Amino acid sequence: MIEVIVPCQRIYLPLSKDGIIPITIQSPPSGPKVITSKNESTLISSNIKLNSINPWFITGFTDGDGSFSIKVSKSKSHSIGYKVELVYSINNLNTPENNLLLKNILKTLGIEGNVISIRNNRICQFTITKMSQLEIIRRHFVQYPLQSTKRFHFEQWCIVMDLIKNKSH
Repeated sequence: MIEVIVPCQRIYLPLSKDGIIPITIQSPPSGPKVITSKNESTLISSNIKLNSINPWFITGFTDGDGSFSIKVSKSKSHSIGYKVELVYSINNLNTPENNLLLKNILKTLGIEGNVISIRNNRICQFTITKMSQLEIIRRHFVQYPLQSTKRFHFEQWCIVMDLIKNKSH
């Protein structure tokens, strides 16, 4: 038996002896509608709203589209002449659904932030640099660990966070 998760519902599919899964998917009558313009098809849902998201989804989404960065830039106001800044961000294709998804991620994490459009309005993104909010991000990924090689990046990012907090950088 394989579990397939579709938004708002779960489907259990039996495996046949030859390993083929027969699937028939029907769209709900009140579900999303496809509106086609000259250049693109856009999936529009009539009930788009802010919702909390499963924390494991946030971890998986970050594994795919998120990043943990360490930004070093010149600075006249810092004694060594450089500023070290931690960054957590997620980028995605700029659609109304993805824009809302990023807002929902921020809401679920309890972080105030903005989703902005970049790269000629093709990409939506949020970027977190404030240390108090980065601590929330850290706690999330300690509780819901990353599964890909991004986990190593996160661990290195946490080491730098500790160095910054202890003013040892």
